[in-house]
Amino acid sequence: MKPHDSRRLRQFRLWHLLVLMTGAALLFGVWAPTIRHLDRPAQLAAIGRIVVFAYLTFGFAGYLIFMRHKIERIAGPVIEQFESFSSRVWNWVIGCTLWISYLVTFWVQFEPSRAGTGINFVPGSPVLLFFAVSYVVVRGLWGIDPTGLVACENGLIIGALQFLRWNEITRYSWSGKSARELNLFLKQRSVLNLKVNAAFIERLDRILSQAIVTPSQS
Repeated sequence: MKPHDSRRLRQFRLWHLLVLMTGAALLFGVWAPTIRHLDRPAQLAAIGRIVVFAYLTFGFAGYLIFMRHKIERIAGPVIEQFESFSSRVWNWVIGCTLWISYLVTFWVQFEPSRAGTGINFVPGSPVLLFFAVSYVVVRGLWGIDPTGLVACENGLIIGALQFLRWNEITRYSWSGKSARELNLFLKQRSVLNLKVNAAFIERLDRILSQAIVTPSQS
């Protein structure tokens, strides 16, 4: 685990815009053959639907990012981010699976017998495209891990949008080699086990001991 003293949710950067524009160009390039088979009114309707779909998709991603910013303001400065190697692998697997599944639905749909119907909201599966684009924006560009944990001054951010204040934890303990394993006992009778970087053990222990949390012996 690497310390992330100053990590915050990523701010919008120029390269984010370049990535989004490149992605949009690629999608329109893939859709172009299908749209060309439509007559003029159907082309305008298809483009209109694609624009509406894009607004809905990025609106949803923007909402998630806005809510994450709000949570991080409440959580305070970041102490450490917990993200395992398996979590990063699974994020890649999920992202690639979504895009491959979408491309499969697109090529299945793109047949001469179906090309001129113009009945689809967007070419390919709109549901898969919605999740694929949202996942890339939220996870890839802004680094929000839906399976990660972030320890902050005022509490723990679980996943993307769940915030747990330190005083909502019933007790905690240190265990393992060099006492680096932090065990957090939640009120829901569940336990979180975190491997803390040695540089932050003292800081986290001080915060927990001052947050009306009762330490326990292991």
